Amino acid sequence: RGKWISFIDGDDAVSNTFFESLASVFSSDYDVVRFKHTSFTDKIPNIEKEKGDLLPLDEDLVQKIGISAAVRYRVYDDKKLLDLNISESLVTTAVYRRAFLLQNGCRFDEDLKAAEDSLFNAFVCAKRPRYGVFAETLYYYRSNPYSVTKKFNENIKSVTDAYLAKIRRFLDKTYPNDKNIIRNFYRYRCGLALISNFELNLFNPNNKKPIKQRKNEFLKLIAE
Repeated sequence: RGKWISFIDGDDAVSNTFFESLASVFSSDYDVVRFKHTSFTDKIPNIEKEKGDLLPLDEDLVQKIGISAAVRYRVYDDKKLLDLNISESLVTTAVYRRAFLLQNGCRFDEDLKAAEDSLFNAFVCAKRPRYGVFAETLYYYRSNPYSVTKKFNENIKSVTDAYLAKIRRFLDKTYPNDKNIIRNFYRYRCGLALISNFELNLFNPNNKKPIKQRKNEFLKLIAE
């Protein structure tokens, strides 16, 4: 319900001025507005209120933000946007006009156990929303070393295989024959998936498989 949708994780926090700062956004013509965020571990940082401007993005830049979310690499070189250091793939650092999402069939892929936010944002951008970036820190992301996303997972390969296949399918359909996008997909998105397999399974201290077995699984993973 409501005209705007935001996603806030249970262990994160938003600025005390979250709604006050976004008041002008809620009465604007934008479909998506992204804002800055910062990370913390224990105490929520006390950040002085910033005087943030709302930066409108042209259609070409919006497309590049969507591609960046999909491949997990910034394919744009806009200095103002780079200075803001936004996170293109997170859904928690943006607000979305509900009507736009409904009209364009923008939904999460509930079959994915990871990277569903990247795919969602890539799909949203491909629908050419009126997109702005708010130069103010409004979201506080808790860096939790005990998060489920950082725990040993012997089935992580099935997780990464699933989202890689769906993101590649999306890119092929949305940006056909664009070799640069596919090159970045393999170099960065697949590279990060490989690291996840290393950290959460093969080289994780909780992996009790014999060294020889893990070595064989490592060589097989690299070959694929």
